[in-house]
Amino acid sequence: MSHSLPGPLQSIVRFIGRAIPDLPDLSWLTTPGPVASGVAAASFIGMVAGAGGTIASGGWRWRTLLVVSSLVWPFPDHPFQGPVLVTVSYLHGVHAADLLSVLGLTIAVVRPRRSRNRTKGRVSPGRATGR
Repeated sequence: MSHSLPGPLQSIVRFIGRAIPDLPDLSWLTTPGPVASGVAAASFIGMVAGAGGTIASGGWRWRTLLVVSSLVWPFPDHPFQGPVLVTVSYLHGVHAADLLSVLGLTIAVVRPRRSRNRTKGRVSPGRATGR
C-alpha cells in the first residue's frame, strides 16, 4: 500500500512505521462477544459519568475519565454501532455510535461556562442589605 504513495509521503510512512513499537494483540477487544460488550458498556458508563462530572465541576479527573472512555469506545462498540454514516473503505466506516467519542472529546476539551452567579462584593436584588 505504501508503494503507491509519492516519495516524501512514502518516507514519512516508513519513519512512522519504525517509530511506533509493535502493539499488543487487541483482537479480544475488537471481536464481538461478551468481553467486548462489557468493555463497551463500561466505556459508555465512563463517558456519561465523565461528561456529567466535567460539565458540573470541570475537574481534571472527570476530564481524564471522559477522554479515556471516549478513546476506548470505538473499539468494542460493535453491538451499539448503528448505521454507517461515512464509508471509508469496503470494511471500514464511521458509524453513528462513533460520534459519541467525538462528542466526549469535545466536552473534555471545551471549557463549559459556569452557570453560578459569582457576585463578589455585590448584593443581589432579592437579598437584604442588613441596614
